[in-house]
Amino acid sequence: MQLHQRFRTLLLFCFLSLNFFAQRFPSVHLTIKDGLPSNAVYCVLKDSRGIIWIGTDAGLVKYDGFHLKTFTKKNGLAGNFIRDIKEDKFGNLWFACYGDGLTKFGNNKYTNYTTKNGLVNSEIRTLFFNSKGKLFIGTEKGLSILNDNKFSNYVTKSLNAWGKFQLVQFCEIKNEVYFLSRTHGYFKIINLKDSNFSILKLGRNALQIHFFIFNKSKYYSVDAGFFEDKTNSKFPIESKVHKKISDILVWDEVLYKNKCFIAAYCPFCNNGGLYVMDKDSITNVSEKYGIESKQVWNLLLDKSSNKLWVATLDKGIYIVDLEPKIEFKPIKNLLFFDKNSKGTFKIQGRSFSFNNSRFNYTLSQTNFIEFAKRRIEKYRINEKSNNLKKVKGNIKILKQLLLNESATFYKAKFSESSYFVSTSNGIYELAYNGEFISFFPGVTDEFSIINSNELIWHNKHRTIYYLSKKKGLWYDIPILVDRKFLKLEESQIIKHKHSFFICNKENGILLIKPGKECTKLKLENLGGSKALSIEIKNDDLYVATNERSVLHYKIGSSIKFINKIDNDLIVGESILYINSYKNKLLVLTNRGLNIISSTNSILINQNDGLDFEDVLRSFVYENNYYLTTTKGVFILNLNQLKQFENPKIEIENIEVKNKKNSAKISNNLWQRDKGKKIIVDYNQNSITYHLKANFLYQPEKLEISYCLNNSEWKSVNNQQIYLQELAIGKFDLKLKIRDRASGFYSSYLLHTIVVKPPFYRT
Repeated sequence: MQLHQRFRTLLLFCFLSLNFFAQRFPSVHLTIKDGLPSNAVYCVLKDSRGIIWIGTDAGLVKYDGFHLKTFTKKNGLAGNFIRDIKEDKFGNLWFACYGDGLTKFGNNKYTNYTTKNGLVNSEIRTLFFNSKGKLFIGTEKGLSILNDNKFSNYVTKSLNAWGKFQLVQFCEIKNEVYFLSRTHGYFKIINLKDSNFSILKLGRNALQIHFFIFNKSKYYSVDAGFFEDKTNSKFPIESKVHKKISDILVWDEVLYKNKCFIAAYCPFCNNGGLYVMDKDSITNVSEKYGIESKQVWNLLLDKSSNKLWVATLDKGIYIVDLEPKIEFKPIKNLLFFDKNSKGTFKIQGRSFSFNNSRFNYTLSQTNFIEFAKRRIEKYRINEKSNNLKKVKGNIKILKQLLLNESATFYKAKFSESSYFVSTSNGIYELAYNGEFISFFPGVTDEFSIINSNELIWHNKHRTIYYLSKKKGLWYDIPILVDRKFLKLEESQIIKHKHSFFICNKENGILLIKPGKECTKLKLENLGGSKALSIEIKNDDLYVATNERSVLHYKIGSSIKFINKIDNDLIVGESILYINSYKNKLLVLTNRGLNIISSTNSILINQNDGLDFEDVLRSFVYENNYYLTTTKGVFILNLNQLKQFENPKIEIENIEVKNKKNSAKISNNLWQRDKGKKIIVDYNQNSITYHLKANFLYQPEKLEISYCLNNSEWKSVNNQQIYLQELAIGKFDLKLKIRDRASGFYSSYLLHTIVVKPPFYRT
């Protein structure tokens, strides 16, 4: 299983946990099963190229969004235990190889430094670059400063009983560098010039682990717990003037907006994990973010995507989305949900709820049944009397259902002064204060409101009726389709101005105009396709078909075809619902929600926290997209769709093989023209492009394809393009990139390839 496919499975697993832990957010969990050499992760860094580097006790890991690749001593590192990683201003990477020294990686070359080169100690705990680019190295027994490949060292004359100094943390304030020794306290580096410096001890604060400043307050962690310093000192100094915050031991922190995320681990207790601190409290949020480890050691905040990387010493690394796109409201046994300026409807099993700024109440099925029992007698069928029209339905059966107190809620709809609820025994009208107004004993799960006294009613498995209310009773008149009775199964009814559009899978799209006339529309380009769902926005009609297409029409004196939505913009084999928002079309398929504009589309799926199984309905209100399922309501803010960084596609390597022996040909034999042209000999006509795509999050949404000379587009697999046995001639190699996460789309010429003929044909 490819790595990004496993990520998708992991995200789905974490997301499904929402059903049991309502506060849990989607997260990715990487372990040795995914390719890490060890589950003990000590550090993580995102470099200037957008690549993630992960340090474990068994090797260094490079992650570009698609693959985890491990490097060890065999590749050139000084050691396999990577305790810290930093990048300098030139783009070189520096690795603290605990117990083996220091490694610099730049220009595809490894340079190692050990005590033989002057390093104070090979057990490196932490690295730090100051604002001037000097490298500070904190070890178990002292400090080293690297300048022009020369080390300047500091070693105290009084190591502790175990021979330790344990430099654990650096910081820079106003161009001055300070550091913390776990065994000896705080120090300031003074008179720092080239390779010369002095050390000023600020005070003893033994056994301190970590310090930081948050909201202008100073905090520090020692073996006794986590404290706030109440002194006026520049640094947190353990004294009597302090306030204990928690028993946790803090090893790292990152600030995010008005919160502080904390990495906690206690070797001799069980209260570690991921914590968040605000002005008033500190809370363990491990369960909320799906983190099972109590040994959280290091944190990285990726500000470009609001992702928090959480490194643990026993369960690998977690990637947490601090701003998930989807808000989820779990509702048990949900059958229906709707919301607009009038209020909110909610149907759960045998109960119906309504609330707005004035009213908030819940009605049971018994409340509805009791009202229906009193009203149904007014619909007595009297064949000799014409004072009431005969109701289409069996009143005897409905009366028996009411006596058995049987009712099933279907849906509810708003009108100006009242609302309507359809059930298995009829349609109820209620005032917004919860008082019952009228009842019609007609079974349906779809109807539309003209006004409080007129309805369009689809008699289930029969035909469509026009209902009018007089003196509290409803009269029905059948609506003929092209002057004929037409049996209709489940239908979707949408009101447009004074007309009604009816979408029926078996009979297509019907139009009811004022005057109760109904006709079957013959829409251009619909052909033999079946209409699954429709959406109307202003005068635009969108029709989703069973062939995974969406047709766009304009409603006027006639209905004119505008265009067909490009199938490349829609991910999924079948369309469930379509909605619209401003200039965007929202197409829900079996693969997720496609948010489509004129030229691009964004896919929201399970990786974003959207569950599109057991879907009841979807709708848009104000700036939010609501997807209601049997598990609850998913809410997506369409006005604040977070954009991912656009993917960066580069050529990592080009491999040219000889037709006869498939031997690799050195680049300088074929790269004879600079720029975008490649010239090869006739017997070097098999070319492989190795692409490099730095795309850390949701890589399965990145689609790369290529074509030669306007031929059919082909998908790029494993970031490689194979061009086998090209004929003699000129070929334009084009690349097409579509990123479903950000909506990015690009198509361009990658290279022009010229295959030269043999000399005897020139």
